[in-house]
Amino acid sequence: MLMAASSGVLPEPAAAAVASHLAECPLCRALARDMAGTSPSGPTGKERERIRARVAQEASGAIAHPGRARWLMFRPAE
Repeated sequence: MLMAASSGVLPEPAAAAVASHLAECPLCRALARDMAGTSPSGPTGKERERIRARVAQEASGAIAHPGRARWLMFRPAE
């Protein structure tokens, strides 16, 4: 949330909530300060495998529970 807020990509209500929290929380202010100027890296190969396995597991469960199948139109980034 801090990185999204600092990038200006959060919807206004969420951005306001983060700003309000930062005004009250010295720990999060320090974290935001330390994170400034960094960018997130993509997942490692191991993380990518774990994510794909989880998606496959959830997809097989969605077949058994059709009401959960709406999210299947999305697939993980290659």
